[in-house]
Amino acid sequence: MNTETRTDPAYTEPLFVWFGATFADPQIEKDYAASIRTERLRALRFFAILGGLLFWATIVADYLYLGVCAEFYQLAVLRLIAGGVSLAAALFTPFLQSDRLIDITMLIAALAVSAVICLVPYYRIEEAQIHQLITVIMVVIFYCFFPLRLSYQLFLGLFLTFFLLGVMAVAIQSKPFDITGVAIFISLANGVGFFTTRKTQRLSRMNFWKVVLLNREIAQNKKISEQLQMVHKEVERSSQQLRDAVDNISEGFVLFDKDQRLLLCNENFKKNYRFTDLEAERGTPRSALLQIGRTRNAVSTDTPQRDIEMLYARAASSYPIDIDAKLKLYDGRWLQIRERRTAAGNIVGIHSDITKMQTALEEIKTLKGILPICTNCKKIRDDSGYWEMLEAYLQRHSDVSFSHGICPVCIEELYGREEWYKMDKN
Repeated sequence: MNTETRTDPAYTEPLFVWFGATFADPQIEKDYAASIRTERLRALRFFAILGGLLFWATIVADYLYLGVCAEFYQLAVLRLIAGGVSLAAALFTPFLQSDRLIDITMLIAALAVSAVICLVPYYRIEEAQIHQLITVIMVVIFYCFFPLRLSYQLFLGLFLTFFLLGVMAVAIQSKPFDITGVAIFISLANGVGFFTTRKTQRLSRMNFWKVVLLNREIAQNKKISEQLQMVHKEVERSSQQLRDAVDNISEGFVLFDKDQRLLLCNENFKKNYRFTDLEAERGTPRSALLQIGRTRNAVSTDTPQRDIEMLYARAASSYPIDIDAKLKLYDGRWLQIRERRTAAGNIVGIHSDITKMQTALEEIKTLKGILPICTNCKKIRDDSGYWEMLEAYLQRHSDVSFSHGICPVCIEELYGREEWYKMDKN
């Protein structure tokens, strides 16, 4: 169904004209007419073709009943005219572009048919009552099944009524009582048909309007769904970019929410503490991660007790302070842990490998204190009691390398009396 209409900002009950069943807004009425155009044309052509064929078939029935006589010829002409007009209307209707032209064409055909039906009793007075009943049936058919504008249907009903009453009063000269009875009967048919058709057409238009609103809502929901899908894809893309960036950080990275539950971590963080993907999944409590690390001895006992207590105290606190701690892992590596609370209440932590720095600090510490040194050769005694050259000791306990030379004081003491030195010096 074609239900394309103008976009309204919100639902508004469509208004109808006071007398008829059409929308007060001509654009909505035009949209409705376009939506039922195909079905309406099919119904109109069906009734036009059926009516034309029935009139022509009635000619055969009249011939069999009346034979060849003046009355037969008069009825045959009437039926040929009515049937021809009806079939012509069915033939030309598909070529008419305007709905109003289609209605006018079908109205003309229906008027011709109505005139013939009302004139038949003039030629066959003995069947006047039967044709009066046929007229009432035609009124009902026009109102209930003939898809024309309501004003045209009312015009057809009134035309049938007054034409039939005129034939009865003038041509047949029926009794006033009979004319009054037919007038009341056919007027009731007109009244019931008009108001029933008016209500039916309004309901049909209201159903159309509901479909319009439903399609509009579906289109809006589809648009919103497409926008949400685009946003979802953008979020997924941004999330993947963030994941790639976090995974490429050389340090261990971890992010907890304000309730100390894991939001995000990279591979280096999981490798440091030997967590599996299932254990370090989103939503895992921080306390559970600490318990897993303790069970697997991920942290060495050489770690300062103060730092371990700080980490466990943070996991148990709802509002922990920022911390800086050092941990020694099971494989001998040292980690520097720096955790900070964000403005949103989350906790972000960076676990940096400081093994080289820690080793250097430990080696530097070995150079502190009193070193036994020979007063003569300047050799140094190590912890094992062995004497070794000062250069060798320092190279072994630090990153210092030595190159040999001689100072001016020593060169004077050693070579000051030599002639070659004096000549070279001069």
